[in-house]
Amino acid sequence: MIQFSVIIPLYNKAQSVSNTINSVLNQSYSHFELIIVNDGSTDNSMEIAKSFEDNRITLINIKNGGVSNARNTGVLHSKNEYITFLDADDLWFENCLSEFVYLIENFRNATVFCTSHTLTVKDIKSRDRKYYIDNFWKQNAFSYARNNTAVLCTGCIAIKKECFDSVSGFDTKLTHGEDLDLWSRLADKFVFAKSEVVTLLYRLDAENRSDKTKLRKRINFVKRREVADKLRFFDYGRICFFEFYYNIFKNPTYCMRLLFHYGDWIFLFLLTVLYVRILKK
Repeated sequence: MIQFSVIIPLYNKAQSVSNTINSVLNQSYSHFELIIVNDGSTDNSMEIAKSFEDNRITLINIKNGGVSNARNTGVLHSKNEYITFLDADDLWFENCLSEFVYLIENFRNATVFCTSHTLTVKDIKSRDRKYYIDNFWKQNAFSYARNNTAVLCTGCIAIKKECFDSVSGFDTKLTHGEDLDLWSRLADKFVFAKSEVVTLLYRLDAENRSDKTKLRKRINFVKRREVADKLRFFDYGRICFFEFYYNIFKNPTYCMRLLFHYGDWIFLFLLTVLYVRILKK
């Protein structure tokens, strides 16, 4: 039987944590433990977490050391083969763990599994598409081109614990981009499987969120993107640009071929970005 350890780092999320915990407890797949790591909260977040009576819940108190340290601590105390993460202000839909189970059972070569997420500022629809990710950076570019979101986020990933340990977990020295850093190190060693079924609501409007100040900018970007999408080849150019960007030092020959075949798309994409920036002003 597939067993999950769900790790929730908790820091001053009194307004959100109750709904987040309920979204885990209400999963259609019930074989999991829930580890909540209180990262030195100064509000009553921990008291709210303690109010839940469920033998699957483990509460851990630590001094404030940042989200990466809290997640790593949760993994250190986990008992199950697969670990997952959920921020204390995001919400799982009830199909999240069951979708991971499907991927684990049907993509035997993979050890890292990711589903899709939607945003409070943009409704991203599920797609019944599941596949191996053969090139993480390329697939990330495709995902950004299609709906302006990353191919995965921390709340919709399941990792075999031994794989997480083998790359030493989250880098506690990083204050931003610690998740992308981990995905990159995992992608260098392990196979990813992806489902485009939406299982997470990523709440950009939650309290005390590190990127809450970016909410207005993201909303404005979505609005500007609606203008940019009307320009021909924008999405194609974006894919090619990121493919070029991430391979310029790894494979210069390949990048020269990209410029030769798709230079016009890349140029139009960059021109569109410049145009959108001017509109912003």
